[in-house]
Amino acid sequence: MPSQNWTLLGGQNSTLIFRCEDGAWKVAHSGISRPYQVGIAGDEVYPLQSLAERNHLLESEVAARTAELEEANRKLAALSETDGLTHIANRRLFDTRLTEEWQRAGRHAQPLTLAMVDVDYFKHYNDSYGHLAGDQALQALARQLAAHARRSGELAARYGGEEFALLLPGCKLEQAQAICRDFLADLDALALPHAGSPLGFLTASVGVASLTPGPDNTPAMLIEQADAALYRAKQHGRHRVEAGAV
Repeated sequence: MPSQNWTLLGGQNSTLIFRCEDGAWKVAHSGISRPYQVGIAGDEVYPLQSLAERNHLLESEVAARTAELEEANRKLAALSETDGLTHIANRRLFDTRLTEEWQRAGRHAQPLTLAMVDVDYFKHYNDSYGHLAGDQALQALARQLAAHARRSGELAARYGGEEFALLLPGCKLEQAQAICRDFLADLDALALPHAGSPLGFLTASVGVASLTPGPDNTPAMLIEQADAALYRAKQHGRHRVEAGAV
């Protein structure tokens, strides 16, 4: 008996601690002891050798969960920047990249070139073949356009509806026109039937503009010039590439 008010009674695998209160002994604590690493049933062995190993296991689990969370966040970010129909960049990502590439082009005094692409007679296409076929046509065009965004920083994006954008950092106007003509040739090769088009197959028109960032111009001006060139392509017969002011 360790003291006047406490006593301990222990067997092989159990411990009881009593405390005297107002002349009566009461159980203050009870516990069961067993050899370390031996399970309750006697045949289950605990897998951890020490508290250090336990801590290492917890750290590994936290690292794994953190990696899973980061991967999930990356996928969510990608989804938020991807057009759900065509699976290329959406308008949100285009706006972000346009700003980034404009700033980069300004630092290096290089041109930033933009092509705006619009499907010819697309309303007639939807009216004739239905919206499902129209969606498939946009997907096919998007794949062809994305195939021409090959260099670092280049981006193919769905700008809205049947209009697309091709961002070409460091590309001169003449080079961009050649790229866009190649794109139209590849689109023609698909030969998607379009009874409402004079050519009998789906075509697109392209307007290209190029600016070197400076105090007198903005990204909005680049878009305006590319849109104006696209409008001229429509006026001059469609299925062609027109360039904006240099």
